[in-house]
Amino acid sequence: MGKRIERIEKELEELKRMIHPLVSSHSAIELYDSAKVKQLLKISDSTLYRMRKNKEIPFRLVGKMHYYPKSFFTEELLERYQ
Repeated sequence: MGKRIERIEKELEELKRMIHPLVSSHSAIELYDSAKVKQLLKISDSTLYRMRKNKEIPFRLVGKMHYYPKSFFTEELLERYQ
């Protein structure tokens, strides 16, 4: 049990190191998570997956989570998916 907790703590620290640059600077890019993107575009998991695979949408992978730059979601793009 102790080794498992140590492993989880190490993974948590690694995630913190990966995320820190994204949120610590004043010029940090604002990001949406997958749930927010699906809600904004009114699309399914598989559609969002296909968009990532076909490089139709920019994203960053942090750990196992996908994040998308808020600046990409212009009114024009949002209207296209309404």
